Amino acid sequence: MLNKKSDITLFTPHEGQKRIIQNVFDPKINYVTAACGRRFGKSICNINVATKWGLDKNEQNIVIVNPSADQKNEMFSEFDRVFFKAPFIKSINRSENDVLFQNGSQIKFRIGSFPAAENLRGKRNDLVIIDEAPLMRKDLWDSILSHTLATSKNPTALFTSTPRGRDWFYTNYVNGTDPMLKNWASVHAPSSANPLVNRDFLDDMKRTLSDKIYRQEILAEFLDDNGGLFENIYSNTHGGLFFPTNQDYYAGIDVGFIKDHTVVTVFDEAGNMVDILRFNEVEMRDSVKRIAKFLKKWRDPFTQIETNTYQGMLEMLVEEGVENIKGFNTNVKTKKEIIEDLVCAFQERTIKIPNEEYLLNEFAQFEYTYNPKTRHISYGAPQGGHDDIVISTAIAWNCRKWHLTHNFDFHFAGRA
Repeated sequence: MLNKKSDITLFTPHEGQKRIIQNVFDPKINYVTAACGRRFGKSICNINVATKWGLDKNEQNIVIVNPSADQKNEMFSEFDRVFFKAPFIKSINRSENDVLFQNGSQIKFRIGSFPAAENLRGKRNDLVIIDEAPLMRKDLWDSILSHTLATSKNPTALFTSTPRGRDWFYTNYVNGTDPMLKNWASVHAPSSANPLVNRDFLDDMKRTLSDKIYRQEILAEFLDDNGGLFENIYSNTHGGLFFPTNQDYYAGIDVGFIKDHTVVTVFDEAGNMVDILRFNEVEMRDSVKRIAKFLKKWRDPFTQIETNTYQGMLEMLVEEGVENIKGFNTNVKTKKEIIEDLVCAFQERTIKIPNEEYLLNEFAQFEYTYNPKTRHISYGAPQGGHDDIVISTAIAWNCRKWHLTHNFDFHFAGRA
């Protein structure tokens, strides 16, 4: 990108990045939303958009907002690495993450999570760039950042992210597709829009990621269920009562004490969750007795118990007379396997769970975090949330699946 006024050569954008840049610098457009796949190059695009904006006019105020200190520092470091010797730079304040241009324009790198976001109030900005927008609260834009553009002659906001469900970022994207909202624009930019992305990388992602994660992270699609991992949660419910019959049952136990819950879920052969036991703040011996009584109600179902932390509970349950039980070690590999099996069960509608709000909410909030550098996916509840029901369900579902396909050699403690 060439800024003729100062003869400064910035980066050479690929076609996908050009579409974002053209919209940002279109004087008729004030709001641009870019839904980007991983490795599209949105961060370097954001940095160069901010730089060009500051060079085009004197005394422009630009703020780039990231959801966390780590992400803010990473983007600032990238700017510093590329431009620290540029002739248009007057000063770089590395402790505050501020950049001052020779023409009086400035770029500030800031955190958009609360309470740090409160410091953005009352400022005047000409360009606001919100990166990884879905990871920040909607009121960051509605109540704080939108007001900072009020006195600018050409106020512009750029929202960029990989989609995470149909949230406020999705709403902004939809605004940009509405022909009646002429000052809004949207750009859809899957990973493949970057010609520099290794096609072997894309093929590898398609093989190793679940369909939902691939569509969201690589194809940059907006999916349902609030960006959570599980689909069809509310349509995979039942409201009926179940009673023990002569069929086999399958249980999973996730052990927790104090703040976490101990959860036992039971499934029948048809894939219905027929019962759930959930409690916390109970001593181990009392927990064992409560679990044993619950399992006896369902005729000693085939059971797997998570043994990572409380190995002794398996032996105590056997001593209490529980049959058909074995340990399950939850590590990075096995957790990924059982969670993704459960995801498929919801997608294929082969599972039914009780229509209980607390239970459905835990499934709806359960999420994944994808690290594009390591290609590692981690699963769990959002900060402050619980995932005990999900893990117990995944273990029970794994127990059911394993037994139905390997019943000829499925050996349990307490089983002849």
